[in-house]
Amino acid sequence: MASAEHDLLGTPITIIGAGAIGGTVGAYLHDAGYAVTLVDTAEEHVRAISDRGLRITGVRGDRTFRPRIILADELRGPIGVTFLCVKGHFTDATVRRLEPLLAADGYVVSLQNGLNEKL
Repeated sequence: MASAEHDLLGTPITIIGAGAIGGTVGAYLHDAGYAVTLVDTAEEHVRAISDRGLRITGVRGDRTFRPRIILADELRGPIGVTFLCVKGHFTDATVRRLEPLLAADGYVVSLQNGLNEKL
């Protein structure tokens, strides 16, 4: 079990990419009480989650979550704990954009699956 000094409760967590991986991780972390902000580049996706919530269906049932979500252009630093959940072919550009926003003690954890469709 993690000690209290390593628990991220109360620590802002930024999740870059609100698709299948980022959305699911963000939704369940938010539901567990973590301070999550989802970030995505697709305006219609951000608007849909903001307006109607994020619906997730699966083995845990059918639920709608309401995590905070913003457009990538709205992201301001400094950011600390950051989960990178974009498709592999967006990694380089995304990391370059995040680098100047990252706090001195901030870090990025990749939650990418590495599988991409052909462009």
